[in-house]
Amino acid sequence: MKQIWRNLNNVCTLSSKKGNKTISELNDNGECITDNLLISNVLNKYFATVGESLTKKLQNNLPNLPNSFKNYLDNPSNNSSLCLFIQYPMKN
Repeated sequence: MKQIWRNLNNVCTLSSKKGNKTISELNDNGECITDNLLISNVLNKYFATVGESLTKKLQNNLPNLPNSFKNYLDNPSNNSSLCLFIQYPMKN
């Protein structure tokens, strides 16, 4: 039974062994990158923009929906703003 779990851990990389994992090369749109700084910049750019990219893809592939989230707001604002109010604990 122990051997089965060892094999599963090896195959599925479920082992708890920690270590530094480095990316020695990365394919960025057909360009093979091996410089560590460039690799980190490409990964940073990807993860910093993946949300926006997925949103654009979803918006382009979804049918036009009649209901916007703004339809459910009492006073929708066209401004992108955030307002914070100081809250004080209630006195008894």
